[in-house]
Amino acid sequence: MTAWQGISHHVTGAAARAFRSLAIGALFFTAVATAKAQDSVADFYRGKTITIVVGSDAGGGYDLSARALARHMTKYIPGNPQIIIQNKPGA
Repeated sequence: MTAWQGISHHVTGAAARAFRSLAIGALFFTAVATAKAQDSVADFYRGKTITIVVGSDAGGGYDLSARALARHMTKYIPGNPQIIIQNKPGA
C-alpha cells in the first residue's frame, strides 16, 4: 500500500472550483511574467556586442570551440546581439 492509496477523500464542489481557478490564474500570471521578462532581456541585448575572450591563438581548439559556440548563441539570446571572438594568447 502506497501513501496515496490511504487517502480516501476527494476534493469536490466549491473547493475544487476554487483550486482550479487559482491554478489557472497562476498559469496566466506565469505566462505574462515570462513574456515581460523576455522582452526586457531582448531590449537589453538589442544592438549590443558580446565579446568572448579566448586565451589561445586563432585556429586552435579553444578558438574553434568559441567560434562554434558564438555562431549558435546568437539564435538563443533575445535581441540578437553581435558576438565577437577576441584571441589573447596567455590571457
